[in-house]
Amino acid sequence: MRSGLKWDEHSYPIGNLLNSITQMAASTDWIKFVLDQPMAVAPGTKPYYNSGCTILLSGVLAKVTGEQPADYAKKYLLNKIGITNYEWEKGLQGITNTAWGLHMRPRD
Repeated sequence: MRSGLKWDEHSYPIGNLLNSITQMAASTDWIKFVLDQPMAVAPGTKPYYNSGCTILLSGVLAKVTGEQPADYAKKYLLNKIGITNYEWEKGLQGITNTAWGLHMRPRD
């Protein structure tokens, strides 16, 4: 959350075209959209919430492991701690939606 990328998902409601999440969700390639954002500040200098960073991590994890993060998490984390009743959305191009797509029971 200190990428330095220009990103704003809090000044405007989701659905507003000025909201970065809305723009990303409407794009055809979420990872490319995030990487195409201009720098706002030097990386590591200013913390602010950026769901695009979690999408980038989804892409990195998929590339490194050869598995979608939802499948990887199921195998190495969720099943091991007893979480079996959940849904994890996929975004465009089948990428695990690590920004807002995990739905589970409150107790999990």
